[in-house]
Amino acid sequence: MNESTAGESPEADAIPLRTCLAIVALAIVVGIAAVVWSWRMAAERVARGTTLIIPPQVAGIRETLSGQNESARSPAGRHQMVLDRYAWADRERGTVRVPIEVAMTLYLEDRKQR
Repeated sequence: MNESTAGESPEADAIPLRTCLAIVALAIVVGIAAVVWSWRMAAERVARGTTLIIPPQVAGIRETLSGQNESARSPAGRHQMVLDRYAWADRERGTVRVPIEVAMTLYLEDRKQR
C-alpha cells in the first residue's frame, strides 16, 4: 500500500444502510402511488365510457414513419385502410366509419346489453 491510502478504511466510501433503505422505501411508495393513481384514472374513464383507443390519425391524415402511406399503393392496401381508420361515411347524416376491431367490440357490447 502507498502512504496516502494506508490510513483510510474501505467503508469510508460506502453509503450508510439507512440512506439506502430510505431510498428503496421512497421508490416503493412512489411506485405504489403511481399504480393507484393510474388505476383510479382508468376507473374514471371506464365509468365515463371513454375507453376507446385513440386512432393514429387526425382529420383523415394517417401518421406513418416514412411520411408516405405505403399501403395506399395497392387495392388491397386501400381496402385495409378503409377497415383500419376513422372517417365520415356520410357527414350530412352523421354516419361515421370506425376501425373494424372497434366496430366488432361495440357490436358485441351492444348485443350483451340487449
